[in-house]
Amino acid sequence: MPINIIQTHHVPHGHSAFNGTYDHLFWEVELVDSATDGADFQDRLLHNNIWQVGIAGQGIKRLTYKQGSDPVLDHLVNVPGQQQQEFVRLAKGEHDEYVRTRWYRDVEYYVNSPDIRTISTIYRDQAGFEMGIHLDNSHVMLQAVINLSDNETGTELYEIGSTEPTYAMTGQRNRGIMFFNGPGTLHGIRNVNKDRHILYYGLMYGGGNN
Repeated sequence: MPINIIQTHHVPHGHSAFNGTYDHLFWEVELVDSATDGADFQDRLLHNNIWQVGIAGQGIKRLTYKQGSDPVLDHLVNVPGQQQQEFVRLAKGEHDEYVRTRWYRDVEYYVNSPDIRTISTIYRDQAGFEMGIHLDNSHVMLQAVINLSDNETGTELYEIGSTEPTYAMTGQRNRGIMFFNGPGTLHGIRNVNKDRHILYYGLMYGGGNN
């Protein structure tokens, strides 16, 4: 498959005042796709006319790929959606004891529900971009961040009440993380000192961006 699971992390951490027990549930992943091979792919990311200012609330330092600008990058954006059912079954099936606290229906409901949708795009984070430690909106179910270039910094996961990360994503090209959105998956990004190119994937219930 285009996105492979390398390692699963399910780490119990403790208690939250608002959510009871909470865990980190995340996966190290690897992008394995012909569209990511060779210098030609890297060159495409450097074209300035394929980018627009990112979504509201993320500032002018985050640029978003303009769908339709490049056939190879268009293909790449569509890769995660091909594995939507696989990712639902991965989380709900193998980790149901934890996931059921938020995904209360059986796995086939989430596999077949028309309300479950995939959002995927490419981001170019410019020097100076950062996102403070935060938890995403509850309609976000799973999300993945995968390096499309060799980046110097990556998404970090935090315990509640901590200012130091418990896990820092690698900066290696074609590697990244996918994480279950729950009370234990606080995350942020800092120390972006040069352009950072990532493939973002979000599995969402209903509408809206995170």
